[in-house]
Amino acid sequence: MDNYCKPPKATNSEWKLRNILKSKKIPFYYNKVIWYTSCDCFTPDLIIGKNLIIEVDGKVHDKEHRKTLDRIRQRALENMGYTVHRVKNEEIRDKPNDVANEINEIYTILSDTKDKKTITITELKIRFILNLFQTLYN
Repeated sequence: MDNYCKPPKATNSEWKLRNILKSKKIPFYYNKVIWYTSCDCFTPDLIIGKNLIIEVDGKVHDKEHRKTLDRIRQRALENMGYTVHRVKNEEIRDKPNDVANEINEIYTILSDTKDKKTITITELKIRFILNLFQTLYN
């Protein structure tokens, strides 16, 4: 039972994201175990602040059986008050700074939101895009 919730080894994309977040001084945790039922636990790739979980998804997460498991786990975590943000390996490889900036923006918005359970990633992305346009065109 000791190895039941042992975190898997970090992927290259996870290491790259950790390093870029560290360089931007965005605080995060990893290898933290979260029990979402009395007998099932999960070790998210990264936790930013208290409530933002970052999941780095490789190609295996595109398979139907994996999508179902991810969806079930994500709903359970959201019911516990977490916000789950998924990032693909390709995004980290191709645009690591953009990914880090987006994560920082989501974290900032969540930190400023009083009722964190009512805001979704879609709403956060809309706010992020609007802020980006304001920055570019002002």
